[in-house]
Amino acid sequence: MVYSAACFGGGRGASGDLTIRVELAGGLKELKSRQRSIAEALKDNALAQVESITIDSGHVTLKDWIWLRSKREKLSALRRFEIRESVLSVVDLPPLSALEAKKRGWAYGKRAKVDSAKTFFPKSLEALRLAKVQNVGALAFFRNRNLKSVILPDVQQIGDFAFAHCDKVCNALRKPKPFDENAPYDAYDETDDTEDNARNIRLPKQNG
Repeated sequence: MVYSAACFGGGRGASGDLTIRVELAGGLKELKSRQRSIAEALKDNALAQVESITIDSGHVTLKDWIWLRSKREKLSALRRFEIRESVLSVVDLPPLSALEAKKRGWAYGKRAKVDSAKTFFPKSLEALRLAKVQNVGALAFFRNRNLKSVILPDVQQIGDFAFAHCDKVCNALRKPKPFDENAPYDAYDETDDTEDNARNIRLPKQNG
């Protein structure tokens, strides 16, 4: 996937102002309406107290992604981030090299330096839902090791290493180990051992 400047467009009109729900430590919840950006919505909050951000309406732009990345260390308690289907538009999550290129005015290319340790969200993030995002750029969630739940209902392409070292997400996709290593019978999960699979899936040829 080649990202151009067009991928990062999207201004806001009055009808596209953001509506954001914020949950703070201690269970305090706030509703922010007619906000021009995520940064504006959270300007009066201590970022270290923010545990959940939900965007219900409006346009999410490249500036919002840049701001989230720049504040990832201060958003140290953020566990849940959600963009709902009711939003008007969402700029795709760009690869970090393209983000840096846009932010610093570089030409997008191999010479753009990437700090893969600084992804878009803090290490505390556990649950993610991004509606209307079609492309997730390379390295976007690199080493977000606490990430457990990822829902991308509209995604079409995921960039290289976007979820590398997100161990809790990746482990959920692997076949479970035996629940009892010492059992006197086959203790593996065999839910995929069906007649349909037996008829339609060919075993690999053995050499020799």
